Amino acid sequence: MSVYTIAGLATVKSDNNAVKVTITRQALDMALKYISVPKLDPAVYALVRAMNATPFDLLPGTASVFYDNTFVNTSHMTLVPSKALIYISLGADEAVKVTRTLVRRVESSGRVFFSLKKYFECSYVFDVESKLATRAVDLILRDHYPRSVDDDLYI
Repeated sequence: MSVYTIAGLATVKSDNNAVKVTITRQALDMALKYISVPKLDPAVYALVRAMNATPFDLLPGTASVFYDNTFVNTSHMTLVPSKALIYISLGADEAVKVTRTLVRRVESSGRVFFSLKKYFECSYVFDVESKLATRAVDLILRDHYPRSVDDDLYI
């Protein structure tokens, strides 16, 4: 159980209606990362990772997210214990772009004993462009790596 102290006065009527009261406002140190999976989506998404450095749990509810003193969005937060990590999506950031271009695709086939084998080889180039002149971009770039569950199919 957590105990919270409210600074100042709050009016809570005795009519059995829920009342929202601000307990505290906290600024947390955050690390900004960008994530892109260009095969599935051309957008690059900004993701914030922060540590709940407060001595109390952050209760579930709606959180207003600000970046560089600018309101970005609202996000629903689950219960975040003290000293736990928080991940918050800031949505797509149009200032960072990633393109995935197929530069080579080779198909070949051959016979091995009595079976026909087909081979595919693909090569891609990824271009990253950032319009964020004030800082470097920490980008996680993910791509599709095919895997087979069929023993006769080698990848």
